[in-house]
Amino acid sequence: METERFNYKTSFKSHQKTITDLEILKSELSSTRDQLEQNVRALTKTKEGLRFTREELEVTKEDLSETREELEATKRENEQLRCLTDAWEESRKGWKTDHESAWEDLEGLRMKLGKSHFLSLSLSTLMN
Repeated sequence: METERFNYKTSFKSHQKTITDLEILKSELSSTRDQLEQNVRALTKTKEGLRFTREELEVTKEDLSETREELEATKRENEQLRCLTDAWEESRKGWKTDHESAWEDLEGLRMKLGKSHFLSLSLSTLMN
């Protein structure tokens, strides 16, 4: 009988230990489940942040593309203006040469004619 009692006590203690172990495992499982849920929420939040960042990136790429197009258009306009300015400067050189030649011709005529009223002419009146 003593043996039965010992087996019963041992069995009871073993049963109590098993119940305690199960409660500990249940608590650990619950904690692990909570951590998993937190990680899933964090992952979902990260995915949403990544999606938002991708959308912003697409908008930024579109803005950059538009800015590049504007830059290219501005470069073309500047090149056209430079060409026009160069052409104007080149033609201005021709005008200056033509004007000097005309002035020399006028001086020569004035000398030939010897008329004094030509002496009063100035460059500014000829330019107007």
